[in-house]
Amino acid sequence: MSQFKRKREEGSPEPAAAAAKEVPSASAVPAAVAPNTIGAKVFHCDYCHRDITNQVRIRCAECQEFDLCLDCFSVGAEISSHKRTHSYRVMEKLDFSVLSSDWTAHEELMLLQALDLYGLGNWVEVAMHVGSQSKSKCEEHYYQYYIDFPGTGPYPDVSRCTERNTLIPLSASTVADMQKTAEARHMTPQHQPTKKRDYYADCPPGSEIVGYMPRRGDFDVEYDNDAEAVLADLTIDSKDSEWETKLKTTLLEAYNWRLEERRKRKEFVLKRDLLDLKKQQLSDRRRTPEDKDLHQQLRVFSRVMVPDKYDELLMGLVQEQRIRKRIRELQDFRATGCLTFDDIERKKAEMPDLSGSSSSGGHHVHKHKHWKSEAAEKKKMLAEQASSCTSLPSAFAAVTIL
Repeated sequence: MSQFKRKREEGSPEPAAAAAKEVPSASAVPAAVAPNTIGAKVFHCDYCHRDITNQVRIRCAECQEFDLCLDCFSVGAEISSHKRTHSYRVMEKLDFSVLSSDWTAHEELMLLQALDLYGLGNWVEVAMHVGSQSKSKCEEHYYQYYIDFPGTGPYPDVSRCTERNTLIPLSASTVADMQKTAEARHMTPQHQPTKKRDYYADCPPGSEIVGYMPRRGDFDVEYDNDAEAVLADLTIDSKDSEWETKLKTTLLEAYNWRLEERRKRKEFVLKRDLLDLKKQQLSDRRRTPEDKDLHQQLRVFSRVMVPDKYDELLMGLVQEQRIRKRIRELQDFRATGCLTFDDIERKKAEMPDLSGSSSSGGHHVHKHKHWKSEAAEKKKMLAEQASSCTSLPSAFAAVTIL
């Protein structure tokens, strides 16, 4: 229950005329009977005798059990020994249920305040802050009525209040003032409806898809997202033994290592523009199947290399792969007797399927297989000749094989 005190200054002008004009005498106002208050404590204004059980009331801090409604307090009503200069407390009625019959409105406020102070997951501190509910009940109530509530989650459904859902009628003057204020706001240009701001307008492409929040620098689901669960119920007490302190310190060190690993992975994703899905898809389309396989094998090294160096390494290996493929192709032509590029072109002209012709047929396939077998036989024969030439230098033998 929120309370505060205030002391009126003794030298302030007395609003006696206003009190006499606006507040009826205590004897002229009959006592009101509050409905449905059997068995519950009832509060009445000690000046106008109005029922203020379910309303905010003002309690005098100097008089015993003296309560005033807001209307009487606002004009400085005085009766008996009570003076308008007395200190006072604002009393709020928060012992009614809102979302669940076993949770009061005061406990709901304390729960939300504790979550704001200690964070989600630290249910031990949250339960101590609430005071009247256990750790398991706090966790169960929050997830049931806030996070997992169907239709309105993560917000509670306030339309399903269990009690005190009857509104107190406002006075005619109050309603008129509210209508005038609403009309004035509607006419002013600054209250015209504005377009909803796109949160991801200034964010990297793909942030909305992967759940990245650039202003916070976080993802909806982080790497090793349950790392904090180990420390959720961890408390360090001066009464802990030496081995308990060492164990808790080790847990904190392990948690710091996991946070560092999370930071490295997040930095890796951002520096390489991996959030830009369109850019990544375009790069994949430009790669040949062989280049894609090589990229998959080398991507583990991208964590320990800067992006430019990694791209340079990848392009160098791709170029090496292409050169090796070209060398094997030239060796196959050399095995068939081709000595110059003109011979290779004539050989390709004889075998249309080697030059990329789209024509298909059994004859071409047969000729292609025949050329392959012929090249293999000649290559084998040259290798045997090179191995038999023991008197020749090894370098000359290698040239003979080529």
